[in-house]
Amino acid sequence: MLFQLVLTGIVSILSALFGYYYFTLKDFFVRRRPLSRVFCFEKNSTVYITSGDDPASGTDKPPIMQPGDVAALIELYSTLRSNRKDLNVVYYPSGTLPADALDENLISVGGPHSNSTTNLLLEKLSSSLNFDKKGRLLSPTLDKPLSFKAKGNTAVDYGFFIKSRNPFRSDESKYVYIIAGCETWGVLAAARRLSWLYAPTSIRKLAKLFKNKPIYQIVKTDMINFHVTDISVVDQGTWPIETHVNL
Repeated sequence: MLFQLVLTGIVSILSALFGYYYFTLKDFFVRRRPLSRVFCFEKNSTVYITSGDDPASGTDKPPIMQPGDVAALIELYSTLRSNRKDLNVVYYPSGTLPADALDENLISVGGPHSNSTTNLLLEKLSSSLNFDKKGRLLSPTLDKPLSFKAKGNTAVDYGFFIKSRNPFRSDESKYVYIIAGCETWGVLAAARRLSWLYAPTSIRKLAKLFKNKPIYQIVKTDMINFHVTDISVVDQGTWPIETHVNL
């Protein structure tokens, strides 16, 4: 009887240890490693997230953000706070972003027409992936500009994200992420490709394809009543634009 009790206890302990290490290893390979490859921030570092202010709000009023930009900001912020607890994630509207944050880890949400930080980063990167004055998305990999189109209660929007070494640093130790769209829904679609809440499979695919390399991705989203439904990849590759992955 005593032997059986001891044996049962040993088996229970071994089962608990096996379960612990199994789920720890699974979490590492399924979640933690893919996230660390896509979000290549050093452990215990500070990450600044900034978004644009609607120019119509004026300088003496609280910032007004478009709904897609708000959702994009929340999903990216939550992805980092929930899955990279070692990071110090700080938010500033673009107009109040400290000057010394420009050469730190930085995530800029919103297109260059609404977010001055995005505009500054794209200029510093001499980015060929950008928007014209009409808000159409331009890329040397595309045959023609992409633009927001609506018909009845359906619409199509486009956006992109860029993951790059911070162009304001010479040591390449910090990263910038630019999330932009033709309209606000393109911003959200691009952000959701980096959102663990919405698309963990996308993050795992990006980590598998590119490891921890700088990358870009152009996306298309279909909408019904201005709700983002399907999101598809138009083009992707390493950054600066040189290598493309067949989709």
